[in-house]
Amino acid sequence: MNLFNTALLVLGANIVTVLAVLVCHECGHVFAAGCAGVKVKKVGFSSKGPYIVRESGTWTQNLLVTFAGPVASLLMAALFWTSLHSFAWWNLMLGVSQFLPLPGSDGMRVFRLLASAATR
Repeated sequence: MNLFNTALLVLGANIVTVLAVLVCHECGHVFAAGCAGVKVKKVGFSSKGPYIVRESGTWTQNLLVTFAGPVASLLMAALFWTSLHSFAWWNLMLGVSQFLPLPGSDGMRVFRLLASAATR
């Protein structure tokens, strides 16, 4: 196998891994929504990545559902660290980055929820 084919294989494997990581993250949100009694209306994928559309919940339900994605990512990282290191590494990166209050992130949603509670 030549270098070009090897590079394509590695790239393809990483794309599949990242897609699996994103699906696991979103499944965390969907699972938490179901547990919290929040109806999920739609699950999809856009140019920005995967998303869910759900009913609005209470403050507590929204906090739980928002935290669930990054927590699911970190759980996957811990579970697969010794067996599927690349999968675990991508999960770790997503989980940690989603706790940061960056625009469009779960961390920003958590920050806004906590700020709204502080101003009540």
